Amino acid sequence: MKLMSKKHHGEQHSSEKNEEKSPSVNKVVAIIIIFCFIGIMPILTLWSVPPVHPITPTAPPPASVVNAAGAAGMKVCSTGPVTYKNAGIETASLYQLSTDCGKVTQSNSVAVLVVEFSSVNAMNSVISIALSQLSSYEAVNYIAYTDGTQVIIVKGSPGNSYVQQVGTSLEEQGAVEFASGS
Repeated sequence: MKLMSKKHHGEQHSSEKNEEKSPSVNKVVAIIIIFCFIGIMPILTLWSVPPVHPITPTAPPPASVVNAAGAAGMKVCSTGPVTYKNAGIETASLYQLSTDCGKVTQSNSVAVLVVEFSSVNAMNSVISIALSQLSSYEAVNYIAYTDGTQVIIVKGSPGNSYVQQVGTSLEEQGAVEFASGS
């Protein structure tokens, strides 16, 4: 009987050791996995992201944007650079149009993105990609146009009628609408 209790005691002691080792082993494995994940993810991210190049905005806004702003009772308030991921883009600028440059609000302003492509083929390639992805975004108030090798996108807050007013002027100047949402 004594032998049996030693054996039972030995089994109990060995199961306690396994229970003690198991959490520490699990912690070590978890730490190794975390370090691998932290180390590998930045490398995978850098490898999978296409190169991004900043573009200097075109010096003065194009006449079509200035004319469209004037037709809508707006002015070009600011110009900003745009970052792109496509080698076919030559220049890109983002213009903020508003009825009052001193007090720009969502209701009195629109953003106009003008992207100049190196060729019509480069432009059409990007347009087809953009159109295929539009369905995965929420509907926003925008109208997109082409004009030669330029893509012009006018965007405003939901219900902002200046988007349509600027768009109408761009159409009168020869731009062709290819997409819109509201």
